[in-house]
Amino acid sequence: GAQLSALPGVHAITDVTGFGLLGHLLELAEGAGLSATLDLTSVPLLIGDRLRDYHAQGAVPGGARRNWASYGDRVSPVEGFDRDILCDPQTSGGLLISASPEASPEVEGLLREAGLHADSIGHLTPSIGGPTIGWA
Repeated sequence: GAQLSALPGVHAITDVTGFGLLGHLLELAEGAGLSATLDLTSVPLLIGDRLRDYHAQGAVPGGARRNWASYGDRVSPVEGFDRDILCDPQTSGGLLISASPEASPEVEGLLREAGLHADSIGHLTPSIGGPTIGWA
């Protein structure tokens, strides 16, 4: 975190915990007066297709549904698996980093050098009203 925050072009860093990815992204975007566009296909899944199998069997933490109930009105509609994963409170504290497009290669390189996973999952734009988070 300290090395990342020292990089020019890094604007914000937060750990993703109990409010799920959407909750933390919403807080970051609203705090900066921005909207976010998230690419659902770029969000990494730790156990891949097995996660879809568990979801199909109904293995969804109650906190995911409570998270959606608390902030879903500020997010473009998303259903089922995608909604439940993005709102999942069982995260392990991965980092959500807001960085300028020019800084992204350096941020991703630093993370990968440390043996960490790094992917760009969306972008922020000036808020134009309506839902704060939408989908690419």
